[in-house]
Amino acid sequence: MSFLSRLQRSITTQLAVLLVLIFAPLISQFVLSPLLFTMEIDPLEHTRSAAQLEFEGSLNASDASDGRTDIQTSQQLARIAKANPELRYYWEFDGEVLSSGEPPRFRDLKYWSQIEVSNGALSNAGCARLMQEQLQFDENGSRGIARLDTCDGMVRYYELAGVTAPAFSRFDIFTQHWAEGPAAPLLLSMAAAIMAIIVYLRSTGSLRNAAKLAEDVDLDRPGQAIDFSNFPLEIRPMADSVNSLLRRMDSARERERFFLATAAHELRTPLTMMRTRMQELPPGHDRDALIKHVQSLARLVEQLLLLSKVRNSEQHPKETIALPRLLREICADRAVLAIEKGVELNLELAAETDSIEGNRTLVGVAVSNLVNNAISVSNEGNEITVTLSDAGLITIRDFGPGIPDEQRKHLFEPFAKFPPNRDGHGLGLAIVEAIMRFHNGEVWHDAPQDRRSGSLFCLRFPSAQDVHAIEDIEKLETRVSTSSAQAT
Repeated sequence: MSFLSRLQRSITTQLAVLLVLIFAPLISQFVLSPLLFTMEIDPLEHTRSAAQLEFEGSLNASDASDGRTDIQTSQQLARIAKANPELRYYWEFDGEVLSSGEPPRFRDLKYWSQIEVSNGALSNAGCARLMQEQLQFDENGSRGIARLDTCDGMVRYYELAGVTAPAFSRFDIFTQHWAEGPAAPLLLSMAAAIMAIIVYLRSTGSLRNAAKLAEDVDLDRPGQAIDFSNFPLEIRPMADSVNSLLRRMDSARERERFFLATAAHELRTPLTMMRTRMQELPPGHDRDALIKHVQSLARLVEQLLLLSKVRNSEQHPKETIALPRLLREICADRAVLAIEKGVELNLELAAETDSIEGNRTLVGVAVSNLVNNAISVSNEGNEITVTLSDAGLITIRDFGPGIPDEQRKHLFEPFAKFPPNRDGHGLGLAIVEAIMRFHNGEVWHDAPQDRRSGSLFCLRFPSAQDVHAIEDIEKLETRVSTSSAQAT
């Protein structure tokens, strides 16, 4: 997908482009410019300037006490002194002196030109006669500085030298410059961008939650609706459309059920009459073939009717079913078919008391269909094993041709037969899956653990306790859906 196509269709891409357009000039102004400025600055010169600014500020203090406090509590000067052991300074304010290192070299007024300056340069001096001069000098290969201010005879003076090593890294200079700049617009823009991202994440999160709710809808259960009451108002039109689609699907399912049931009932009587009339035909190959075809058609009608009833969740009475007893009955009934095919049918029970809640007839149909399939694909001399584990898992294992991996995804679709030339109409596994869905159970095909040929089908029914819990949940969901629909 091209970028322009993605930009037109993706909210995420549109938001990313918008954020780039917002942040590009801000990053250029508040990040790149300070970074370039920092790269051009010599850290040693920056250290000297920082020390000089501290002393300059102290001379502008309102009195000597404030100026002395400024020097003594300066974190900048403490850091510079730590990085420069040879640092020396002399500070004088109206008779008060602070010094470190060697004595001053230029305190004597003979070094100064005594230039008279009109209009006091000191911010709060209010001097009638102000003289102010600054002197730069070289000391042991490093630059030093001295400054003299006289205000109506009051002397303010400092001398600074010995700064030979930088006390600040380029990163320190960058952060200081950035902090001193107008950071408020950048911070406000970042806050707005973060809010935009939070709103976007909440909105897309709501869409993902809506998709999850839609994905959890069981299309085999009629009357379902998705509760969108806690979602943003902008999603409500989509929610109404989804729920409308579910209602239309229920209507279509009901029409399909009515059609299949009506067609099956209407076909039963003609097929029965045809079978009766065919019995009156003279014996022969043609009569037997016709009877066989009619019986096959009648079986197809019965299977379609059963599939329609189970898939459309028609009411089937439930009872407590003892699985060991049911499996014994099924294997006993199918023993004749197995003997005729020359197949050995075995039953292995790990538990004698395992029971489930369900419709006995439907559960019997599900297991019988799998056993019938296993017999039909088995060759003479093969074995079929029906197993009930301690955990209530039913497995049917055969040693027939097996099912290719690429065909397993179509295994439970109506009219799917494996192998295709096998007898039957391909509805048996679709009926098994519909019955398992009706019982909130599951059926699947697994590769045999012994890696020999054949197939392994597994049935898992919920326990009686699970069934009661599921029924309570379904009743609660039905009440919630009904309340939401009424509120809407």
